[in-house]
This record gives sequence, structure tokens and C-alpha cells, in this order.
Amino acid sequence: MKPEYPILYARASKFLAVPLITYFSTIYVIDAIQEPSVKVFPLGLSIFGITAALSSMSFSMARACDNADVAKYAGEKFLHSAILLIQCLLVLHIRDTFIETELVKNLSYAVITVRAIAAGIVILVVTAAFWTWFHGYTELNQILWENWRQRIENINTVAQDKGAVIPSEVKTDVLNKASSTEPASPSGQC
Repeated sequence: MKPEYPILYARASKFLAVPLITYFSTIYVIDAIQEPSVKVFPLGLSIFGITAALSSMSFSMARACDNADVAKYAGEKFLHSAILLIQCLLVLHIRDTFIETELVKNLSYAVITVRAIAAGIVILVVTAAFWTWFHGYTELNQILWENWRQRIENINTVAQDKGAVIPSEVKTDVLNKASSTEPASPSGQC
């Protein structure tokens, strides 16, 4: 069977992944604003770990790939996003610590003010983290799919140069429910 480039998967990785990332970022911000930091930390640290791992993989890939600048750019974006996520966790911890002090705890308007300021900072920081993550993801995703497409073309070219017959399609006779797996003629016509 002729190796094919999965166009559907390539498009889905961009047009399905980005809305999912946006959705989960929104859910994270809502949880971060409403819940105590103890409940948000596990998810926040998981997101940080995944982002830091993507940064590390991008920098490692930069040493081995032809287009090192794009991989370094993606790695820098993931690293920047990881730093912003840590800042978000720090803001949440500071918010909860400040709200639990005796001075603020007894004043409801002070608690609301601290929560509002922290919510604004969290929204700004997570939005910046999302956008830097998005830019790193799109660049890395694009170069990986392009590398895959090029590799498939190279495999098919080498196979044709060696004289291997690569079937262009499998014919199916609907009436007899039999399939023919005869290779296509060298001219490409059947």
C-alpha cells in the first residue's frame, strides 16, 4: 500500500486542538477565580509540566532538525508560557494567603477587592500564557506536519525509483463484492 499523507489528521490537529485548548484554558481561568488555590494547583502544575516538557522537546528537536529556528521559536514560546503559568499559581497562592490574614478576613469588602484584583491578574496572565502557548503550538505543529508530508513524498519517490510498483488505488466491484488488488499500470492508467 502506498504511504499517504493524512490530510484530515493534519487539519484536525489544528482546527480541533485549538478550540479544545481554548475551552480548557477558559475552564482553568473560571476554576482559578472561583476555587481556592489548593483545588486549582494540581491542574495548574499538570499544565505547567506539559508545557515545560513541550519546551524541552522543542529545544531538543532544534538540534536535530533542518529548520532549527522554528523549533527554537516554539521552545521559547512554550518556556515563556510555562513561566506565565507559574506566575498564575503564585498569584493564586498570594490571593489565598492574603485573604486568610486576620486583617482582611473580617472585612468583606477587602476580601472582594483582593479577589477582584487577583481575578484580573489571573485573567491577564493566563491569556498571555495561552497566546504564547498557541504560537508555539502552531509553529511546531506546522513544521511537524510538513516534515511528515515531505518524508512520505521521499518514501514514495525512492520506491518508484527502485522500480517498486505502488498501487494508486484498490478497485472494488460492487456487484460481485470482490476486490482486485492488482497494481496499477506504470503509466498510472488502468
